[in-house]
Amino acid sequence: MEGARRHLARPVQPKEPSSFDTVLRIADHYISSSSLAVIRFLFILLVGFAGFFRMDEIRHMSVKDVSICSEYMSVFIPKRKNDQYREGHTSLIARSHKSTCPVAITERLFKLLPSSSESSAPLVRGIVKSKSKEYFHATKGVSYTTLREEFRKCVRPFVDEIANYGTHSIKSGAASNLACRSVSGDLLDMHGGWKCASNKSRYIKHTVSDRLKVAKSIAL
Repeated sequence: MEGARRHLARPVQPKEPSSFDTVLRIADHYISSSSLAVIRFLFILLVGFAGFFRMDEIRHMSVKDVSICSEYMSVFIPKRKNDQYREGHTSLIARSHKSTCPVAITERLFKLLPSSSESSAPLVRGIVKSKSKEYFHATKGVSYTTLREEFRKCVRPFVDEIANYGTHSIKSGAASNLACRSVSGDLLDMHGGWKCASNKSRYIKHTVSDRLKVAKSIAL
């Protein structure tokens, strides 16, 4: 009986990808905020989208894993989900010089971290609140549950149904971004940390117009 119930269980519905336009609208709305929670959310959103990162990868980034240069930053991920050889992975993220630049929001986050922070401490920190101010904890990270709820709170005004979106929507949205279609497959695989095409296909959602290109090419 128990096995039958498992068999009849409803399959997990994949979350919708966050479109490029939606990410821009969200970032433009919050970019001037001084709230530490919002700045932390923008870092996750913009760097996650630009780097094709999963939430767990972002949560485990440490200060020493990020190096910022004039035109880009490099982010070392010790273990990506599809890194079957456990070699680690370094992503390069370009500076866009726009208000929504992922490198700029990273620099902004760095400036707000306590000066006593150790290089091995997580980059995404918990927030400590006192009567007069709030500040990032010197070493303590933040739970996935907290970040998921912040994602839902910040994204809800910009989508039709928040239940269809989750933190996984960030990487899925980046992979589905039409602007990436002109990038060679091997470079896209390297950037996304995919070891095989089947892994990549799980993240990409094609639009109706994309799928119709096949039927139209048949030219009946």
